[in-house]
Amino acid sequence: MPTEPDHLAETAQAAVAAGDWVSAGSAFGALVAREPTAEAFAGLGDVLWWLGETDEAVRYQERAYAAFQHRGDPAGAGIVTVGLHLVYRVSLGNVAAARGWLARVARLVAESGLAPLEGWVALLRAHDSADPVAAARLATEARDLPARVGDSDLELCALSQLGASLVRQGRGAEGTLLLDEAMAASLAGESTRPHTVVYTSCTMISACAQTAELDHARMRRGGRPARRAAPGPGQARRRPSSGWRAARSSRPAPQSWPHWPPHAATSPRHGGSRSGARTPWRTRPPSRPTPTAPGSVPVWRRASSGSCWPG
Repeated sequence: MPTEPDHLAETAQAAVAAGDWVSAGSAFGALVAREPTAEAFAGLGDVLWWLGETDEAVRYQERAYAAFQHRGDPAGAGIVTVGLHLVYRVSLGNVAAARGWLARVARLVAESGLAPLEGWVALLRAHDSADPVAAARLATEARDLPARVGDSDLELCALSQLGASLVRQGRGAEGTLLLDEAMAASLAGESTRPHTVVYTSCTMISACAQTAELDHARMRRGGRPARRAAPGPGQARRRPSSGWRAARSSRPAPQSWPHWPPHAATSPRHGGSRSGARTPWRTRPPSRPTPTAPGSVPVWRRASSGSCWPG
């Protein structure tokens, strides 16, 4: 017979599948008094991230990491660490903390033989690299690994990252084609997690912004190219319109939402407390805007310069 925690877990999962993050958060909150587990902390951390409560989300994800480690589950710890790197790198703009988590997941994968996560490590290294040639090599490595583990989310994210790396090398036509391919496939439902749609969309927008191809970004968001008159004599050339920043996604919520990455999924069941003191790692730089809940403004507006991911 299903227990009360099981019932609450089903309610939370149904809310997550429907994209109802508020209800999912309430359900996880009701579970917090039960038996907080690593899966619980990870699940609640994800929900809080979608609600824009990034600092709280990080606290729960870190508690999930510690809980997985304490029970001797390096695979679970590695999965959470992938997300922690991206949240620190993109949502919080804290490069030092992000690289610390990248080093940690790389060590876990190497020492524990976590083959399904090898591609994610390569992807994170590509995302973090300032060298576009090295980034392209790492993204190619990450793209080629999913054939062995059946991870469509990794394949699409890596394809998108490879496209961005080629754009940074000046190979715009090649890179843009890969960016569009990854975004088209993820929006069509080939990806299994909404995070993949965010990753591919933001990577494409960032690459377009770097090359001033804002009209291309507008079209991929469902808008139209802006018509701009040429500057007259004595007039400075104005920067292209940034109206695409106000575009909002009308894509419906996915029907299922496995944990990161899908092939190593364990359903989140329980929540955790909201305790935990702020540390310097969690301090948001003053110049960074406070993230808001997805659905009110585009998730990618949380991004640090040069990249955009939701964590």
